[in-house]
Amino acid sequence: MEEYERKKLKKEEKGNIIRICKDCWDEKRKEWQEANKDIKLEISQLVKIPLSDGKKTEHLWVEISEIIGEMYFGRLRNQPVDIKGYDFGDIISFKREHVEGLHPPGGKK
Repeated sequence: MEEYERKKLKKEEKGNIIRICKDCWDEKRKEWQEANKDIKLEISQLVKIPLSDGKKTEHLWVEISEIIGEMYFGRLRNQPVDIKGYDFGDIISFKREHVEGLHPPGGKK
């Protein structure tokens, strides 16, 4: 196989993986939320949430810094690669329904 064809195939395979993940991500988030519904989110905890620039979505870590009612606020703890308009340290607001993961896993019940 020529080098060009190998590169093209790898790019197509990567695209398929991305499409598969997009198709099932909402379902995975719902499964995670159901399994972790009793875990209390607290200040200083790291949570994974999806952020979008309208074209692409990345799943990034946010450190919770404030909780007001049902709204959570925190600082972005990794640098987005594929989306524009966000930087490491930016303050992000979100709701519990956006949380897709905890670090470390488990949390307090």
